[in-house]
Amino acid sequence: MQVEVHPDTKYAIVIEPEAISQIGPFELMAEYRWNRSSSDAYIIGFFIVESPKGKQFQRYVDYLAYHSS
Repeated sequence: MQVEVHPDTKYAIVIEPEAISQIGPFELMAEYRWNRSSSDAYIIGFFIVESPKGKQFQRYVDYLAYHSS
């Protein structure tokens, strides 16, 4: 899907963890910072300016840390 993004603009990014994590969706606030394109991909980078607080988000961080080790 094509989406237009603008530099230095805040965007709400909804994260929907995989069902097996048993963690509900949450939102991050981020600013678009860079992009890179090639013949088969277009990648954009964001700077996270706000993340949720509380147990739900911490559970997701712990879940990612566990599965990346």
